[in-house]
Amino acid sequence: MNKIIRRGLLPLRLLPFLLLFYACSGPKGKIYTEGKQWKYSCVFYTPNGQVEDSFLIDLKVQANAIALLAGQIPIIYEYTSGGEKIQETTGVIEEEEMVSIHQPRMGKLSFTQILPMPTVGYPLGYKSESTIETKIEKSPFTELNGKIVKQARRTLAPDSVSYKGTFIKCFTYEAENASLVQELGQYHLKYWFNAEKGFVRYLYTKPDGGTVVINLIEVTEQ
Repeated sequence: MNKIIRRGLLPLRLLPFLLLFYACSGPKGKIYTEGKQWKYSCVFYTPNGQVEDSFLIDLKVQANAIALLAGQIPIIYEYTSGGEKIQETTGVIEEEEMVSIHQPRMGKLSFTQILPMPTVGYPLGYKSESTIETKIEKSPFTELNGKIVKQARRTLAPDSVSYKGTFIKCFTYEAENASLVQELGQYHLKYWFNAEKGFVRYLYTKPDGGTVVINLIEVTEQ
């Protein structure tokens, strides 16, 4: 029987251009709304490119007290890792100027907490670079417990990814841990964001060269 784990001022002549830019690049309404579900495939690859493990990840916008208390949009991840059925309760921050999401971080994905939350700022594609510090009080990635990790992220060039047989425009970003490199190694993350579907792809690279790829399969409404 599977074990269930629950956690969880500008010249006037520029104004028309900028208004158009914001209309095209900014939010067109909330992405993470109640009743929507995202299904992802998650594949682990060895340093030489062999498939080591794979499973599906379901993300649902669904009430949970943890996120509500933190003022976030409540989401629940469901997936099976290492023979355990995991139900992880967490949240999304979606505001006029940005979207930020908690990554799945249980089981074999516990290492993701060393990396910053995937975040995009509006207008999409705006070049930015930042470094933050996060104190990890308690983590399933036990090497992080009680530590402060410095995390960096930056904007990359736009890209397209395949979704259900067609290519969709995405904005891309990269991140890594900027501290604890000697203790834990260097972890990298590249992620893709679509203005309608949200976060559609994650590519993690571990210190040993192994990778984890999480791809969006479909978005549905209940």
